[in-house]
Amino acid sequence: MIIAAVAIAMCVAVCSCNSVKKEEKKVPEGQKIGQLTLVEEKDTGVVTLVLYDKDGYRSVTDFTKIEDRKGFLVGYQKDGSKALMTPLGRTFCRCDSFEVKQQYAGSTKPVADSAKYVRAFLPTGNILAYPFGNLRNVAQVEGLKENVLVLDNGFSFYKQKGKWGIINNATEEPVLGAVCSSVGIIVTPSTTYFWVNSPDYVGLIDEQGEAVKNVSAAALKRQGTKLWDEGAVFGYAVNAI
Repeated sequence: MIIAAVAIAMCVAVCSCNSVKKEEKKVPEGQKIGQLTLVEEKDTGVVTLVLYDKDGYRSVTDFTKIEDRKGFLVGYQKDGSKALMTPLGRTFCRCDSFEVKQQYAGSTKPVADSAKYVRAFLPTGNILAYPFGNLRNVAQVEGLKENVLVLDNGFSFYKQKGKWGIINNATEEPVLGAVCSSVGIIVTPSTTYFWVNSPDYVGLIDEQGEAVKNVSAAALKRQGTKLWDEGAVFGYAVNAI
């Protein structure tokens, strides 16, 4: 009987603990934002914005406002700065300002509506770019970036000290460093090339940065169809090289 009583007591204790734990993890009513719930909690007149995940874990913030930008979240600080966050609330960048841009065509297919990226402007003057989906910084090369154009084929163009370079978004080492006065992407039905105007070489290179053919941009543009144009940076489709 003593053993039975102890077993019953233990069972009650365990059930009681589980009940408390479950109650603590309950998600309160609030605004759905990203994959979280935003709740305004008030204490002596002070409003605190708190984020809850689906399991009820609570994250207290110091933001004055949190916005859902349909792909990422933005937390606004009292000093005007912003924290850019994933839909799960992980901060991936702190910046002065940002803009959402459509990715640039890296093939002859139309750019998908969902193919966008966040371009963030840091207090240092540095510009970083984060494609929707993984929200991973694509321009990880050292030094201040003056501009970043993200292509929808996994590559980007970046600008440093007035010169352009090319990077594979999945790597930290550039395909070509920022040495070009002008760059472009040239696509054929079967292959992608980059056109570069550098001090040492003017012509096409492959995705690994190897020289393919010495040719002028004017010649490529005459025989091709414009995909897009951003001044010294462009995209063209041609039938053959």
